[in-house]
Amino acid sequence: MIGSGANADVGRFRSRPLRALVAAQVAASTGAGLSLTIASVAVLELSGSERIAGLAQTAIVVGASVLTIPVSRLAARAGRRWSLGLAYALAMLGALVCAAAIAASAWEAVLFGLTLVGGGTVAGLAARFAAAETARRPRDAALAIALVLWASTVGSVVGPNLVSLTGVGASSGAFMLLAALYAIAALVVMLAVPSSPPRPSRARARSSPATVMRVLRGRPAASAGIGLSAIVHVTMVALMAMAPVHLHHDMAPDAVVGLVMSGHLAAMYGLSPLFGLVIARHGTRGSAIASMIIVCCAGGILALSASGDELGFGLGLALLGIGWSMGMVAGSAPVVEALEPDERLATQGTTDLVINVGGGAASVVAGVIVAGQGYAALATAFAVGVGLATVGASWVGLRRRCRPQPHVEAEPPRRE
Repeated sequence: MIGSGANADVGRFRSRPLRALVAAQVAASTGAGLSLTIASVAVLELSGSERIAGLAQTAIVVGASVLTIPVSRLAARAGRRWSLGLAYALAMLGALVCAAAIAASAWEAVLFGLTLVGGGTVAGLAARFAAAETARRPRDAALAIALVLWASTVGSVVGPNLVSLTGVGASSGAFMLLAALYAIAALVVMLAVPSSPPRPSRARARSSPATVMRVLRGRPAASAGIGLSAIVHVTMVALMAMAPVHLHHDMAPDAVVGLVMSGHLAAMYGLSPLFGLVIARHGTRGSAIASMIIVCCAGGILALSASGDELGFGLGLALLGIGWSMGMVAGSAPVVEALEPDERLATQGTTDLVINVGGGAASVVAGVIVAGQGYAALATAFAVGVGLATVGASWVGLRRRCRPQPHVEAEPPRRE
């Protein structure tokens, strides 16, 4: 009986499509970690401007934002296999464009290629929902998603360390390797993920921006969750996007750059299941405030260690990843729990749009600040901003807790 139960578990969680999604996610997240480490530095070396270098991550974020809608519509019409395959293929094409642009010393073309690389971001997010669809029972969906998240952890740790083979600077070889990783992901998906039939969704009736805003006005918990997600994500993107540029500018060895970025990415993904358990048991309020405090402290550490303290800088980035992970889990939970099923799809799409646009704007601002004042000024500015947001959120939460509740008199006991 034990053996048969174990086999049932294997069939439930190790199905062929799920294994394919996990394998594709390992390859794609390795590519994402590699592109994070090399993109900004490549644009910096070609353009000679830290301000322009900040546009590298912006290009990826903008590309992801633009591609999200068509990829989602393709999933509804043709199934997950074609939508994921297309997104990974676009990322592969973008990496090839970047490789050719570097050979031609054209930083503008590199930025264009990076917008297509944003397809990898779209597929990485959609892969979690595709994994949930492979579960035979609804209660198994979370475990399937967890496998994909852990796959992202593996790839994110390995990816940045590949720069020891390719170099951090403007190297066509690095982007050729990136193209190969996304090609593997696309091939695995197309060969092993079945093409599911399109399914109608009543959520389309509630997908207009006006309807989403109306829903959020009546769901303060969901609105607060979106705000928290935006705060931690925007701060993380701003400080992370310019970190490789700052380390490269300070003449840090390529291996150190890869190790620091790997630590940051491992902190982003590795502890998310633990935070999920904590939030499920104790609620989101305490974790939301704690995540902002952690992000604020991370900004302070990065500001203090920006003058050459590589160990402190790595610690600050790791702490930033932990705060981001806790904040994203605490911010995402209310967007699911506080909404009706037919309200979730459009509202969750709005959440992704807000954080993607905010992240893109943050990377632009980060490039301008670093070019003019340095990385320490950037980290200080965001640490102060998050600190003020933390104080404001704590004050609002305290007022709500201290607000007197309306007194309701108990009904007298009925006489039998």
